[in-house]
Amino acid sequence: TAWKLIQEARAGEEEEEFEENRLLKKIEQRFGVDDKYHGTKLFIQKNGKRIMTPLMVVMLAIGMTDVLFALDSIPAIFGLT
Repeated sequence: TAWKLIQEARAGEEEEEFEENRLLKKIEQRFGVDDKYHGTKLFIQKNGKRIMTPLMVVMLAIGMTDVLFALDSIPAIFGLT
């Protein structure tokens, strides 16, 4: 409504706080993540240690989202049958 738009305009722009996924944080701490992409490689050797590239982090995030979406769909399936 117009009233809500006016209130939001008066409040100014508030930045939403970004919170990183806790599971991704744990994975990054455990395996280490490089700050550069290395083509299509998911893992690289750096200082004799195998670490993930940002591409692997992206793939893990997409995979986790896919699993959560699938789990969320289970009750809907039972509701239809």
